Formats: sequence, structure tokens, C-alpha cells
Amino acid sequence: NLFQTSFKKIGVDAASKLGLEMGTAASENYAKSFIDRATKFNKKITEALSLDPDLMMNYQAVFAQMANSMNLTTETAMNISESFTMLGNDIASLWNIDTDTAMKKLQAGLAGQIRPLRELGIDISKTSLEMYALKYGIKDSVEHMSQAAKVQLRWLAIMEQTEVAFGDMAKTIQSPANQI
Repeated sequence: NLFQTSFKKIGVDAASKLGLEMGTAASENYAKSFIDRATKFNKKITEALSLDPDLMMNYQAVFAQMANSMNLTTETAMNISESFTMLGNDIASLWNIDTDTAMKKLQAGLAGQIRPLRELGIDISKTSLEMYALKYGIKDSVEHMSQAAKVQLRWLAIMEQTEVAFGDMAKTIQSPANQI
């Protein structure tokens, strides 16, 4: 239910921004397309890595819901949901921690909590985020940014600092730790 509800809300919000009237067939079809996209992603990742589809759906939905509640655009919410769901598994694999712990660290980081990610060597402090902002040509102070802008900076920082983990689950799926 969390999965269906979260992605339907993202789709309804997107349809409303396009001017599609709520309750119309066009609006419902547009909302359904987000559920379908999320379902396809879930099927692809769970089959490729032999993961529990229900568990991955929950993580995927939580990331989507968090991003959506922080006023990110529809596409950004979908991208965060997909990338963090994959990244959580890769972090779990590389750092030899359980998937739930990795996902909770990413959720905390997305919300701006520094400590859980710092334990993995990932820095999302204000100073670090200001450096990322400058790197991408953003001159505003992090203090004066909207919540959505801060979340996007955190996402960029986390993704860049975890490049070493990308694909680790797939590369090491046959290892005893990942098999367990």
C-alpha cells in the first residue's frame, strides 16, 4: 500500500502541475504511469540481484515519499527513489552492513542528518554542501536555500562520495556475505 500510495501521489502531483484535472481519465493514467515505472524498476533490480521485492518496494517508496514531501520535482523524486534504492544495496555490500542499516543511513542523510553517513566516510555537512553548490555554479548560501535545493545538494554529495560503491552488490553477489 505504501508503494502504490506514494507513487500515485507523485503521479497525481505531476498531473496537476500539467493542468490535468483530478479524477479525469488522463489524470488517472498519468498517475498510473508513475506506479508502472516504479514497478518496472523494482522488478529489474530485484530479479537482477535476487532481492526481496516487497522490501525493495518499501525502501523505494520511502525515498520517493521523502523526496516528494520535500517539494522536489516529480522526476527528481523518482530519480532519488531509484538511485538510493540501488545505492543502499551497494553500500550494504561494500561496507558489510545489513541492507536496512544502509537504507536508514541514506534516509537520515537525505533528511540532513550528518552522523549516520559520516560513519561511512560520507560528508554532507554545511561546509561540504557549500563546496558542492560552488562546484555546480550555485552562489547562494546553504542557509538561504530552499529545502528542495538542500536535498538535491545532499543527493549530489552522497552520490559523488559513494561512487566507489556503485555496482558492488552486482559485482560481489556470489560472495558468501551477499548470499546470506
